[in-house]
Amino acid sequence: MASGSTPLTEFQSGNREAQQATTPGQSSGLSPASRANYEGQEGTNDSGNRQPHEIYAHRIFSFSSRTPSERLYSGTHYRALSEFLIPNLGQSPHQGGTLTRANDLPSFVTIHTLNNGSNGSKRRDIYQCRSFDILSEKLDRLHGNRVVFLRGYPSSEWLCRLGAKLNLDYEFLYQHFANSSQLSVAESHSLPPLSLISTDTIQLTFTSIGSWDNHNSGINITTARREFRREMKEFVENLNSGQVTALCDSIVRSFYLHDLNYFSIEQMMSLKLLEHETFWTLLIWSDFGESLSRSHGGPWRQIEQVHSSATQFIPIPMQHSNLNIKYLTTSANRGRRLAERASPVSPVGLAQTLSFLHSDLGKSLDQEAANEDPFYAIDEIFRLHASSEHQFLNLMEEKAQEKGQSAGDIRNSIAEIKIIKKLVDKHRERLCDTLEIIEARGGRNWPQVSSLDQGRAKKAERAVECLTLTFAKLIRRAKAVSEACTDEMAVLSNDSMVREAQKSIQQAEGVAKVAFIAFVFVPLSFATSFFGMSIAELSGNGLGIWSWFALSIPLLFFSLLAWWMTGDKRRKLYSWASDIFQVSKVSSG
Repeated sequence: MASGSTPLTEFQSGNREAQQATTPGQSSGLSPASRANYEGQEGTNDSGNRQPHEIYAHRIFSFSSRTPSERLYSGTHYRALSEFLIPNLGQSPHQGGTLTRANDLPSFVTIHTLNNGSNGSKRRDIYQCRSFDILSEKLDRLHGNRVVFLRGYPSSEWLCRLGAKLNLDYEFLYQHFANSSQLSVAESHSLPPLSLISTDTIQLTFTSIGSWDNHNSGINITTARREFRREMKEFVENLNSGQVTALCDSIVRSFYLHDLNYFSIEQMMSLKLLEHETFWTLLIWSDFGESLSRSHGGPWRQIEQVHSSATQFIPIPMQHSNLNIKYLTTSANRGRRLAERASPVSPVGLAQTLSFLHSDLGKSLDQEAANEDPFYAIDEIFRLHASSEHQFLNLMEEKAQEKGQSAGDIRNSIAEIKIIKKLVDKHRERLCDTLEIIEARGGRNWPQVSSLDQGRAKKAERAVECLTLTFAKLIRRAKAVSEACTDEMAVLSNDSMVREAQKSIQQAEGVAKVAFIAFVFVPLSFATSFFGMSIAELSGNGLGIWSWFALSIPLLFFSLLAWWMTGDKRRKLYSWASDIFQVSKVSSG
C-alpha cells in the first residue's frame, strides 16, 4: 500500500451520517474487557436464541480466541476479521439505520442470473439490492447459476448475513480483508497467501492510472510524494477506524505517484465459486464502489481539490468486435431490470471504468456458455485485467525512457528507474500467478461446458486459449520492460563513470599546470632565497656557506627518509628498535 496495501479491518456498519457522528478515535474492534466478557458467553449452544448470522459471527470469534499455546490450530490471524463481524455487542443488527432505510443506501449487492431471463429471453436478469431483505428474497427464489457482486466497503451485518445465507468460507473473507497492517496478520507472516487455487478462490489486483496537471499549486515531486504519503497514511487510519467511511465506498490498497503528470492506485477483486446441489453461485467482491470523488480522503482527493485543475482516471481500453459494439450500443433498451436499482456511479470527477463492472459484466458473452462454465462467465474480468496491466506497463516503459534520457541528476534518475523496475517486477509476479489461475480454469472444482455441446465448449475453450496467450505475452512484456530498466540504469551508470573520468582528467590537467608553474618558479625562488642569505662569501659577514650545507643536507635526508618510511616499514623499524632496547636493557641488568 505500496505504498503497501490498505487495511480493510475493523469496519463499522451504518450509513455515512451515522458513522461520521461516531466519537473520533473510536474503533470498531473489541476492547480486551469486551472480548473477555464475550468469550465467557461462547460456552452456550450455537443453536440457542441466536439467528444464523449471529452464529456465523460467533463461530469465527470463538475460533479466533484459540491461541498457539493451547491448540495445534490457532485462529489468532482471524482476530481482526472476527472483531469486525461483531462491532457492537448487544445491539440489534438493524440498529444505526444500516439496512432499514434502503432508499438512502447504495447497492452493495448485485445479482446476475445466468440462465434464461424471466421473460424467456436469453439475456440475463440483473438485480441491484440495497437491503438484505430484498437480497434474501432473490437468493431464495432464483435457483439457477448466478453471479453475486459485492462492491466496495461493507458493513458487518451484510457480511454476516451473506456468510450465513451462502455458507461462505471465513477464509474467503480473511483473504480479502487480510493485509500486513493488521497486527495479528503481521505477526503470523501469512501474506501473501500460499495458494488460492486449491480453495477455488481467485484474487486479482487492478491498477488504475490517473492523470493530473499540477497547474494550481506548482508543487515539486519530492514535496508531493511526502504530502501524498501522509494523506495515504491518514486514509488508511480512517479506514481502520471506520469513522468516516460509508457502505459501498471505494477501497484503495496502494497509491503511487510516478511524476507530476501521472499517478496510479491498486484495488483488489476476490472471486469465489460456491457450489449448491443443483446450481452454483460465483461470488465477486471488488474494491470498486462509489466514485473516489466521494471518498473520505486520500491523495487523489488532495490532487483533485488542491493541486490540479483537471484530474481523471484514464479509461481502460477494450477490444470489441463489430457485433459486440452493435449489441452494447443497443442493449440499453433491452432486457429487464427490477425497480430496486442503485443510483449509477457518477461519470464525473474521479469515476473509474471498473466502477460499472457490477452492472455491465457479461454483455459481450454467450449467455448459454456462461451459464454452464463459470470461468467463461468472468472472461471479461480477465480481459479488463489484461488491458489494465498492458496500460500500466506501457506507462512504466515510457517513464523509464524519460528518466534515462533526462539531463538532470543521474543519481536521481537511477533511483527513479529502480522504483519503476521494482513495480514492474511486482506486476510480473502477479501476472505469473494469474496465468496459473487461467491454466487451472479457476480451480480444480470449477465446472466446464459439457462436451456434448461442441459449439459452446469450443467458444469457452477459445476464450481460455486467448487469455493464456494474452497473459503469456504480458509476462514477456513485463520482463522486457524490467530488462529495459536495467539497461537504462547501466547506461546511466556508465555515463556517470565517464563524467567522473572526465572530471578526473580535467583535475589532472589542472594539477599538471600547477606542477609546470612550480617547475618554473621553484628554481627561481631557490636562487632568490640563496642569494638573499647573510653569509660571509656574499655579504662579507655572518657564517660561511658551509653552514647552509651542514643544515640543509641532514634536513633533506630526514625528509626523504620520512617519505620512504611507509606504514609497514615504520612498524618494522619500531619493532627493530624495541628489540634493541630490550636487549640493551637485559644486558645492562
